Amino acid sequence: LTNELTRLDPDRNAAVASSVSATLHQPPPPLEWLDETGRTAEPSSASADQSLPLLLRLREPQHPGNLASFQRQWRRGLPVVVSGCDRFVNSSLWHPRTFSRQFGSCRANVILPDRYEDFQRALPLPEYSRRDGRLNLATRLPAFFVQPDLGPKMYNAYGMARCDATGTTNLHLDIADAVNLLVYVGVPEDAVEQQKAAVYAALERAKVDPQVLRSVTVDRRVPGALWQIFSPSDAPAIRRFLHRVLTERGERLDPDSDPIHDQLAYLSSSLLEQLREEHGVRPFTIVQFLGDAIFIPAGAPHQVRNLHSCIKVATDFVSPENIKQCLQLTREFRQLSSAHSNHEDKLQVKNMIYHSVKDCVAILSH
Repeated sequence: LTNELTRLDPDRNAAVASSVSATLHQPPPPLEWLDETGRTAEPSSASADQSLPLLLRLREPQHPGNLASFQRQWRRGLPVVVSGCDRFVNSSLWHPRTFSRQFGSCRANVILPDRYEDFQRALPLPEYSRRDGRLNLATRLPAFFVQPDLGPKMYNAYGMARCDATGTTNLHLDIADAVNLLVYVGVPEDAVEQQKAAVYAALERAKVDPQVLRSVTVDRRVPGALWQIFSPSDAPAIRRFLHRVLTERGERLDPDSDPIHDQLAYLSSSLLEQLREEHGVRPFTIVQFLGDAIFIPAGAPHQVRNLHSCIKVATDFVSPENIKQCLQLTREFRQLSSAHSNHEDKLQVKNMIYHSVKDCVAILSH
């Protein structure tokens, strides 16, 4: 450890520390607080009533004051939405016709460097979300380690507004933090009115706030996806609930099966209401519009249903605020079957912690 510390560049470490200090003293950014239905709420209630946390929405993706506001929310294990990222995306790169024209004849996996760079430029909170972000602990893992696959990944799926009991992505949780950016929303050219009615009905069933419904009907904003994100602390209650529900449906569960890790269920509107009544557990219901980047904390159970056809791009990161949760999930995943995809510690959390602490000691010593 001593030999490693002496090889670190003290000038670089001092510059990083100075940059962090300067960022934390920026003016407050444009933002709003939303309750679990999407209704605008008073910011004072976010701190006054810890039992009713509010969702933070940052409205200017590249505002220098975003970091401090984000960190105050993020350390509480709550999701954050950053809107307006589509202004920094080359939308033509993400249109399905462009993919078809450029790669329609490809029979193998392709690498898209231009889209990777476009995504990186649009990412909000780059201190956390980028591969080289100074608060992304994954960057502290030395190059001689096998690097974890943190993305980015692209998710393409049709809309499912008419299917209340079926999700695009079933309920699950991830061992790392993630940010998911909606870069394309496609509206079908046929049956337009029927599609609008189906989307409106889906939002009503999800009990989103009338303000959100108005933005769709009056402002003609096109919703892409409907998210439900729970607190990490809700996972045990949700797991017990799903075990009982699936068993009552007659589904056979293996003794070591985990309904969250195995992504066995999507919670319909009726199941969400039943979960609330029986366990007092409520998610944040988030309508993701074009250009919305949703930050999901490690360990937070969440599910997604596309209302229209969507292209999303997501990347994982490891934040200092949630490293304890990552470590706990690593231990939890070890209890899964050895054949389970999550059984192995692919994130290398302990190595990240060691090298992050080592770098911190180096900064403090200089």
